[in-house]
This record gives sequence, structure tokens and C-alpha cells, in this order.
Amino acid sequence: MNTRLLDLCCFWAGILGLSHWTFRVRYAEKDEIPSNSDAHVVYKLCQEKALILIQKSEDSDAVEGFELDEEESLVHELLHLVFGMVNVPRNANLCFDQAIDRVARGLVRLKREKEPALE
Repeated sequence: MNTRLLDLCCFWAGILGLSHWTFRVRYAEKDEIPSNSDAHVVYKLCQEKALILIQKSEDSDAVEGFELDEEESLVHELLHLVFGMVNVPRNANLCFDQAIDRVARGLVRLKREKEPALE
């Protein structure tokens, strides 16, 4: 398990109200997550346990100039847990996932803007 990923997970889990969950976080093996994804979460909502897999930067097929941001990917997957009880119609899954992506990106940007002030 990667300590940096777990530390980020614990930080964001606390902010998102998921600090009571049990997490495992690690880098995904090459074909372990869908090819169009940077990360993937497998979870048991009733047990409040989750495994989060993050794509390795070198395995990512991101568009050149838009490298993988592991923290954004991690927050994105945690947001899936926050909204895990939401029943999204099949034809709206892509829109819902894009909305989660925008929220994750915004939260990480806000954190990074505030980081220098915290030191």
C-alpha cells in the first residue's frame, strides 16, 4: 500500500464525511481497471469498506499535456462513495460521472490554492 495515497485518502475522507470508512488504496495493475478510467473504486456500502485503485502515471493513456492527477482521481472515487446511495438512471451515468469529476477537480484546486497559506 502506498503511504502517500493512503494519507491523501484519509485527509479527503475526513473532509467528505467518510472518516469512519475503512480504506485500502493502491496503484492498479495494468489491466485491473477500465481502459477509459484513471481510477476505480470497489466498495461495500453497508460495510463502509472500499478499495480504491489508482492508475499509474506511466500506464495512463491521458491526452498529452493533461497528465494524470492522482489526488483528483482519488477524490473522484471518494465522491462516488458519498453519492453511493444515489440511483442514477443508466442513460445519465456519464453526466453524473462528469459532474463528480468537476467537483473533485474544484475541491483539489481549492486545497492547493490554500496550501501555501497553511504553512
